[in-house]
Amino acid sequence: MSGPDSRRSLRVAPRGLVPRTGKVLPSAQAAPIDCQVVNLSAGGACVKLSVMQQLPKRIEFLHGATRKVAQVVWQRGYLIGLCYEASVSKSLLSAKVGSDGAKQSILARRRP
Repeated sequence: MSGPDSRRSLRVAPRGLVPRTGKVLPSAQAAPIDCQVVNLSAGGACVKLSVMQQLPKRIEFLHGATRKVAQVVWQRGYLIGLCYEASVSKSLLSAKVGSDGAKQSILARRRP
């Protein structure tokens, strides 16, 4: 198996103790959107939104006690595909990004 077929075998539908619901946080100002988790993998998830809404490219996904920063890879109606970004120590929504560069989020900050 190679290509999309091999990736498909790594995805799992939530069962047992894994919650089947989650929340999508589009931004700090927007209300969270309830969603149903269709499948999960180590690198992302497929979720079904409770309301159809156009989302920004970067969102936060809450699933159980896990909070992940993710990119919206595709959207077809109520279904969206998410790709998790690398682990970050601060939430995308709680980070303060200043236009003057004085207050940058941990995502934008460069280390010397």
